[in-house]
Amino acid sequence: MKSVVLMLIAGIFVSACGTVSSADGSRSVSTFGGFISKNRQNIARLQYGMTKAQVHETMGMASIRDYANPYSSNLYRRDNGDVVEVLSYWTDGSYQDGISDDDLTPVVLVNNSVIGWGRTFFGDYIQKLEIKIR
Repeated sequence: MKSVVLMLIAGIFVSACGTVSSADGSRSVSTFGGFISKNRQNIARLQYGMTKAQVHETMGMASIRDYANPYSSNLYRRDNGDVVEVLSYWTDGSYQDGISDDDLTPVVLVNNSVIGWGRTFFGDYIQKLEIKIR
């Protein structure tokens, strides 16, 4: 009896740790790996010119434990008045190691329009604009 109770408690703990819920309450992914994989699949569906709302719709607004989509969002105003927003999505690594910048895929929008995504694009873009990050 004691082992059955322990197995039941362990099962509840494991499923609570891995549950992903979206903004509408549906559950589509049940593990951290599934969450990351789904983000990778959705990144491949992005298109140039999408609005922030379309990016959110494409990427989904799911969350897993304390991690949400997007993982982070940063906003910059350039001297010419352009608004640059960088949405970062968790697409690599594992939560056990912590999440580093290398685990995130940035999506760059200028004036609410996607102009590119990915670490290489982002690095080239901030270098071109001489934006200082960290």
